[in-house]
Amino acid sequence: MDAVAALENAISVSDTWATTRARVRSSILYDAYRLVIARRNELAALMSLELGRALPDSHGELTCGAVFLRWFAEEAVRIGGR
Repeated sequence: MDAVAALENAISVSDTWATTRARVRSSILYDAYRLVIARRNELAALMSLELGRALPDSHGELTCGAVFLRWFAEEAVRIGGR
């Protein structure tokens, strides 16, 4: 999927996402975090092959990105309530 299609898809569901209960949003984001962590070795290898970066750097970037998913999962409940 190219960037324009991804953006169009995100826009098309933004109203639905905004009305989704906080705990449901939190669960979705936390599931995404767990999936990235579970597949980080495979994803890091792919990033290294595509970008020519060292494997430890790709691992670090993936872990950092996954932590953002976890943080936003927690924030969804703190800010959104139920």
